[in-house]
Amino acid sequence: MELLGLSMDNIDAIGVDMHPRYSTRRYGKKLSEEFSVDLMEVQHHWAHAASLMLDAGVAEAVALTLDGTGYGTDGKAWGGEILHSSYYSFERVGSLEEIPLIGGDAAIKDTRRIVFAIFSTLGRDTVTTYFVDEKEAEVMEKLMKKAPKTSSFGRVLDALSRYLGICERMTYDGEPAMKLEKYLTRRELNYEFNTNIENKNREIVRTLPLFDQLADYGDVSTEKKKADLAYSFVFALVKEMVEIAADACVSNDISCIGITGGVSYDVPIVRMAEALVKEKGLRFLTHDKIPNGDEGISIGQNVIVGHLRNGNKG
Repeated sequence: MELLGLSMDNIDAIGVDMHPRYSTRRYGKKLSEEFSVDLMEVQHHWAHAASLMLDAGVAEAVALTLDGTGYGTDGKAWGGEILHSSYYSFERVGSLEEIPLIGGDAAIKDTRRIVFAIFSTLGRDTVTTYFVDEKEAEVMEKLMKKAPKTSSFGRVLDALSRYLGICERMTYDGEPAMKLEKYLTRRELNYEFNTNIENKNREIVRTLPLFDQLADYGDVSTEKKKADLAYSFVFALVKEMVEIAADACVSNDISCIGITGGVSYDVPIVRMAEALVKEKGLRFLTHDKIPNGDEGISIGQNVIVGHLRNGNKG
């Protein structure tokens, strides 16, 4: 049989994402069974990191893998990850704090749900009343008890965009974060946000305290203040993630930090990261020929599976 111009006789393994509901995973499983070839799972963000490493021509890196959602090894939704990665293994050295997604995927379309979850957790009921009425609040409080959680950088951007009134209604995929981007290009660092790190089995950048501080800054009715707050908020997150990544570089004798995933299409965020990485005297990696987002996932899967098939060095 020929598959995309390749004979299945020349294929001895198929790499798939870990997400149990991906159609590509089901198709990969079908092919592996039909042609008796190995099926190998590759974690979503590791595949992002591997595609970046291949694009940059390095065999090991610490990567900021930032996107909307990817299925984690713990079964949770990842998306704001700091990975020490090679082609043979990876370590999740850091991530953003997990926040509830009320209604799961419904929260992606209705970003008020994310804002409500954040400020309800913070006990900021006076803030939540701006976004939902009393009946909606009662329903969301009940749903939040069983809501899945995510460390997604993309969802944090969505919540920030909604809170600041930049995108009040999502009409296409990625709209809240995309509309926020122009605000990140217009201002400088005019507000101080203090990050809080939690140390468990990895470094966790806490996002809830940042939203708490955001509410303390009060009125956000002017375009200037929205831009100032948006830039300062995002810069604080990126700076802390780069700090963690730089520490991982020192611990593992690595000279480069990269950025990948859908969020790395956001030019202002990439520029923040680049400046911070270069201040550390480290090489900064970005994509060139391989797409930043999920379009490049299959290449990352392929290079990882190829290396693992040739002998596990991790």
